Amino acid sequence: GKAFHTLRAGFREEPANAEITADLERLAGATGQWSDLLRDYTEQALTQKDKDLAIAEWLRIARVAQRDAAQAETAVEALRHVLRFDPSHEDAGRDLRHALRQAKRWAELAEALVQQADAQPPLEGAGTLLQAADLYEGRVGDMDLAAECYRRVLAADRRNRAAQTAL
Repeated sequence: GKAFHTLRAGFREEPANAEITADLERLAGATGQWSDLLRDYTEQALTQKDKDLAIAEWLRIARVAQRDAAQAETAVEALRHVLRFDPSHEDAGRDLRHALRQAKRWAELAEALVQQADAQPPLEGAGTLLQAADLYEGRVGDMDLAAECYRRVLAADRRNRAAQTAL
């Protein structure tokens, strides 16, 4: 109760204070007040003018939200904010794909894999596109999007057996 609210007030005054945030997160875990903590962190992230500091805030939100299964959607949204600021942020992309896989959100995961492939060199991206195509075909049931991924694989690697066989 009271200690948590006191620390929240301290956080609002000094959001960059690592000691305050560590204590806040420890107390939120002990008291189950994750949603209050995440509300404060989100307010801080939304008002942050500096791009790098905003990214750090959204990553912190994602990290905290991932500790509480009830906050899975908050983690996904925070990671998407990071990727809007920096589409090539590898940690955020990896964590987002992991969260979507855990939530069995196959269409969104396939879309995230396509975005990852777009940021990769062509041959590396071809492997990622094969994963997306597999999801579109096997989990989502969208053969058109699967075929588009396979065509992109062949554009990068004309001899790719998996893509040739699929098409």
